[in-house]
Amino acid sequence: MRARSRLLPILCLLLPFAFACGRSNEPLSRDRTVLESPEGDRAKGDRILAGQLRSVYPDKHTLVVAFGDDLYEFRFNDSTEIVGNSNQQGLTGNTGNEITIHYKEHTFTSTKTAVRIELQ
Repeated sequence: MRARSRLLPILCLLLPFAFACGRSNEPLSRDRTVLESPEGDRAKGDRILAGQLRSVYPDKHTLVVAFGDDLYEFRFNDSTEIVGNSNQQGLTGNTGNEITIHYKEHTFTSTKTAVRIELQ
């Protein structure tokens, strides 16, 4: 009986984690619906966010995207694929335009790194 009474508090502590693991990590569109990503992106674990490009900081390799009322900061690097523009420096001239970002999010730090940037 003592062993069972010790397991109950542990079970109560671990139960919320079990529910959190079942949550969907799919990216959402503006109306909070899940965006569909190509099968290749799902295999790589990429997420997708579509919003408005607010600012670009080429020296820091970051950009800020507005998604509804929220602002998101993304990092980019030399391996980031940019579609609709020739290079990363050209992003600065496109502030205010619609943008779609395929990104990976670090599990522990929540840092978002752009894998592919599509300018519209």
